[in-house]
Amino acid sequence: SAERAAQAQAEASAYSEGATLQRTALSTWVAYYNAVAARERLRLFQETVTREEKLFELAKALVEADEIAPADTVLLQARLAQAQAQAAQAREAYERARVELLSTMGFSAFDPSHLPELSDALPEPPGEQELEALAAKLVRQELAAARPEVTAAKLAAKAASFLADAARADLRREVNLSFTAWYTGLHETPKTMAATRWWPGATKAFGEGFTGPSAVLSLNFSLPFANSFARGRLASARALERQALIRQVDLERTIGLRATEQMAKVKERKAEFLARVQGAEAAAKSLEAAQELFRAGELGMVDLIVTEEVLIAAQIAMVNAQLSLATDVVKLRYELGELLPIQVQGTEVRVGEL
Repeated sequence: SAERAAQAQAEASAYSEGATLQRTALSTWVAYYNAVAARERLRLFQETVTREEKLFELAKALVEADEIAPADTVLLQARLAQAQAQAAQAREAYERARVELLSTMGFSAFDPSHLPELSDALPEPPGEQELEALAAKLVRQELAAARPEVTAAKLAAKAASFLADAARADLRREVNLSFTAWYTGLHETPKTMAATRWWPGATKAFGEGFTGPSAVLSLNFSLPFANSFARGRLASARALERQALIRQVDLERTIGLRATEQMAKVKERKAEFLARVQGAEAAAKSLEAAQELFRAGELGMVDLIVTEEVLIAAQIAMVNAQLSLATDVVKLRYELGELLPIQVQGTEVRVGEL
């Protein structure tokens, strides 16, 4: 029982290692998407700085043409300085996100040039067919079979059961029956009083100078009165077995609940992202119209600045919504057990491709 328990524990450790690898993959994906979103925010603020610089040049031209008051350029110059500060903060946040990504991947960097370059953008929202395919996988049995931590919990419960069986066996009565037979004084003579070699005179050993055969038959019977030590060990083994079973059932239950909750989040995030896209597009059109009115002298500087701030806020909100959607999709894939394929053979863990 102890050997079987040890083997089950070794296999459970392998599946636990696979579960750890899957959690690491999830953290890496999330860190990568955070870095991509930080890069996108930096791009938006840089575009804002460029747009403010053009507006400032336009405002100076309008001042020279006596179409607007010189005081209006002060407001625009302040807005330009604010945009430059926001761009600097976004650049710092982007660098921190890249460092966090590198740290999550298990690497270190001693120079900014060693930080990872991001090649992919945030993913597009999943289509209806993809969402239906993911929803079809929300079956408790399939989810439990796809998650290595559930298998690890089952093997841990199995190992605890083996130990409980062994502890239960220790409570039985102990009966030992033994039989022993022997000869003494083989091939000894009064002259030498020493045993000679068996070969070549082995046949003489049974013809002279020996004592025997002798035999002993013994029966030992043990029945402890309290047997407190064995009973305590059995109670401990039963408690471990119960805890392992509770963990197994709890994992199977919570995995299904988390996957269902994550599926609902993905649908909500998708609807929010599409609404944010429409809001950003409308804000961009409003800014274009406001710039034309400003050039025509029909819109004041304050209104133009407010319209421009509405645009950048809408764009940042769109990026945040896209980040939340991408993060929730990868979390859903993790809950479904398909983020990082894991194969365990005995105590060997093999990892598939992302």
